[in-house]
Amino acid sequence: MKKYSAIILALVLGLSALGSLSAVYAAGGGDAIIAVQVTNEDAAKKYPPPAGKSYPEGISTSTTTGGFFQSPYSGKTYDCRKVKKKALVLDASVNKVFIRP
Repeated sequence: MKKYSAIILALVLGLSALGSLSAVYAAGGGDAIIAVQVTNEDAAKKYPPPAGKSYPEGISTSTTTGGFFQSPYSGKTYDCRKVKKKALVLDASVNKVFIRP
């Protein structure tokens, strides 16, 4: 009987932790960083793309609100809801630019 109660307790604790995590991410991305849009001119001067290539696109994340993308460089999540599609976004942690899909 003790064996089953420990399993049930672990299951309940795990599900409650999972529920609170999903509520945070569904509400708006959790610890997402507010995106900073960069103009094409500034990007060309300060953050040039790799030789012969263009800037990579951000990686979509699964949130209910949309507009959140991961940087292809650092994996950090950015809140791009106020940034236009196809605009350039700065990943300040690595000083590189990616495209908001």
